[in-house]
Amino acid sequence: MSAAQTRAAQTRAGERLPYLLSKLKAPRVLERLEQTAALAREQSWPYEQFLESLLEAEVFAREASGAVALRVRPRKGAFTWADDAARSGGSSLRVDPTVYDSSKLARWMTLTDAIRVTAGVATTASAWLHTANVNGGFAVIAVSYWTASSGYVGASTGTSDPIVGKQDRRQLAVTTTAPHGAATIRVEFRRYGSGTLWADDLWVVRAG
Repeated sequence: MSAAQTRAAQTRAGERLPYLLSKLKAPRVLERLEQTAALAREQSWPYEQFLESLLEAEVFAREASGAVALRVRPRKGAFTWADDAARSGGSSLRVDPTVYDSSKLARWMTLTDAIRVTAGVATTASAWLHTANVNGGFAVIAVSYWTASSGYVGASTGTSDPIVGKQDRRQLAVTTTAPHGAATIRVEFRRYGSGTLWADDLWVVRAG
């Protein structure tokens, strides 16, 4: 056995993964590494399934963050990137009421065709939300499903538990199963009523 092989044998399998992932600038993969590896060992996943599960969160989050669509009715909310309230990375999404109407729905959403899913497979969308003065309403994560031609798949929505008033940063999640005909999922951060909503670290992954 060569000296290089001896050193490799003395290194515990996976020991250098956190270092290598940090160099690749894949923070969500790094965050999921320990939990996903434990689940893979417990359920005897094949290598391909482990790698797929590990990479999904990073890919979906990058697709979502690069597909910002402020599809919101005029005068219902003001959207900015806040660099003073980020959980990770450089900024978080901030949704403020406007002077015109602070009592209606304001929502940020990913592009309809940005995040792909497989019909019949359960998907979890999660993010960290916190609020200030959300009164007379609430904030949630909402999802809906769409066909390959961007047609809405009727009655295919789901929402997380709501948060109201002033809430410190809290992780919310919603798990749904993609219905027949669904090709993509759209994720929304919704704020009903007045107040400010911050959203950070959106993940969309297969459930289970």
